[in-house]
Amino acid sequence: MKNTIYLLLLLYACHAVKPAEMQNSSTAVTTNADSIAFFVFKISKNPESTKSQVKLINVLRNAGIMKEAAIHQNVPPNHLTLYLYHQKQLLDSIQVEHPLYKNVEYVTEDNKWAERAVQTDSAEFFVRWQTKAPVTMIQITETLENKGKTNLNPIKIP
Repeated sequence: MKNTIYLLLLLYACHAVKPAEMQNSSTAVTTNADSIAFFVFKISKNPESTKSQVKLINVLRNAGIMKEAAIHQNVPPNHLTLYLYHQKQLLDSIQVEHPLYKNVEYVTEDNKWAERAVQTDSAEFFVRWQTKAPVTMIQITETLENKGKTNLNPIKIP
């Protein structure tokens, strides 16, 4: 009896999920109500100017609700601020560590922890947002420790 209950729970937990087009239209992704959007970007240094270049690689939208995330008060000195817009209305903003400027911890030959600042020429990163309205544009601001804030080119979302 006990094994039967475990088997039923396992089968119920592992059931197949229907594709979005087969689900009820009230939960379809096209409604824009309670959807999660994943934005994948590529950022690279621009050798011709001091501004970095950001390109949108992919956008994925899915119906769903994200869990509440912990709010981090420590903002790294090198970071990006992304502003999410629906037409000209600001929906949300988020700060992420700058993908081109990282602090890496490693073990030295003396078996002690050390930290080193590492810069790369290009990197990919993603951001996810809980959205109710369709996103039409993302404005990115780059903040560098010794250079201040720079507005990067706005990205229009298809």
